[in-house]
Amino acid sequence: MITPFIRRNAIAALTLLGLVFGLPGQGMAGGGAFCSNPFIFQGSDVNVVVIPYSLRGPDEEYRQRARYGDLFESRVAQKLSILIQQDTLFALSYPAGMGVVHIIPDSNDCTAENVLRRVEPQLLDGKGLVLLWGHFLEDENQIYVQSYARFLRKDRSESIRFLPEGAPELDLTGGPSQRAIGFAPRLLDEEDLAAVEKAFEEGSKIYADRRGDTVVGTLEFSLDRPIAYYVDDIDLDSGRMHVRPHEYLGGPEGWVAARADPTIWPLGQKLPELTFVNAVAGYLAARIIEDERRDSHWAGPWDRRLRTTVARSQAGFARYLSAVEEDRDKRDSFDERAAVALSYSLSGMLDLLAGRVADGDGTIALADAAVRKFEAARHFAPYQAETRNLLAMSLAGTALRDRDARARAVKTWSTALSLDPASDRIAGNLAQFYGYLIRTDPEGSGLSERELRARWASLAEAERRSRTRE
Repeated sequence: MITPFIRRNAIAALTLLGLVFGLPGQGMAGGGAFCSNPFIFQGSDVNVVVIPYSLRGPDEEYRQRARYGDLFESRVAQKLSILIQQDTLFALSYPAGMGVVHIIPDSNDCTAENVLRRVEPQLLDGKGLVLLWGHFLEDENQIYVQSYARFLRKDRSESIRFLPEGAPELDLTGGPSQRAIGFAPRLLDEEDLAAVEKAFEEGSKIYADRRGDTVVGTLEFSLDRPIAYYVDDIDLDSGRMHVRPHEYLGGPEGWVAARADPTIWPLGQKLPELTFVNAVAGYLAARIIEDERRDSHWAGPWDRRLRTTVARSQAGFARYLSAVEEDRDKRDSFDERAAVALSYSLSGMLDLLAGRVADGDGTIALADAAVRKFEAARHFAPYQAETRNLLAMSLAGTALRDRDARARAVKTWSTALSLDPASDRIAGNLAQFYGYLIRTDPEGSGLSERELRARWASLAEAERRSRTRE
């Protein structure tokens, strides 16, 4: 059995209480907040809130212990939680305002729903939030880890407008099918657990310089003496960040490992959902930056901040998808298939955004990439009507140069509407596309012109009735 760890030190180690960091020009911030009264950084574009991973077990006593405060009695589980937080803090190196808050359990209702209920009212209009939480299940010398994530922007539907070039009558809308996701459980074996111990020891060392030649101290985890450090620099090459102790608490100044050495503990490979969270935070940041533009829906070159944010988010989605591809059993579980589909969908939506400001061959390449990604999303989640809607939108964007894409778009939208007959958005998109085909290429729909006009008239009438009811 895994050596028990007393509750007092466990909670202290879990929270990294008071860790605050700021990167010049990037607006980064981080800290710990009690579950009963959590906070977020209102000046940040996106906040990532990490809720403590709890224990789960086969009997009521196990579940009660997890619920009422002895959240982790496993020393290894504690250290794994610290590594998860360190990885999250380091990975959010976007040129947009990011905040990371680690929730400190001080009540028996520290659930994702309750944390969301308490922090969402603090979000400013249009700003983003990502919640990360999960649970551990211990069995002899093995730990199963299962994670969950949820994301949103305050008072935003997360939809995207798509105006295919050359078709002024088309103003299409779509969005992700879900904003809360679960991941497949990950099994950590004895070798992994030993790696956690080693990586934790390395991660707590404070070095004199970024090269890591000389140790000048360690990060001490104690409930009696909370940690409070400012991070004023991050070195991406070495994977270390420069910390300065809070003036009232003291402690050594130096460089600490912001993320575990992948040769010791490949956390991103073992828990690829952490990479997913990083990518989603970047996606939200890109949407927020785009909304701030004078004409956010069309025209105008992107500035460097937006280009960099999109590129890093896309790289994050690619890393997550590559990691889960290596474990086909996990990838093909129901939970993971939905997460994979969402990754492809969000990545494809970023391609559609980038296509607005690309030129010539760049626009075509991005449009084709979006089609491929939405095709992949449909493969992993064929039951999601909105995923098919995004695919049909991207096909409509290629219709001017690919006649076959016109019939495919009609078929895809028709299937989506059969999956969700009440969707005004899908019906509206299809009605617009019918109208476009009637004007430009009735035979390109794969239907007779008579049937095409009849379907268009039916959808137009349904849309008129819907507006009348409103």
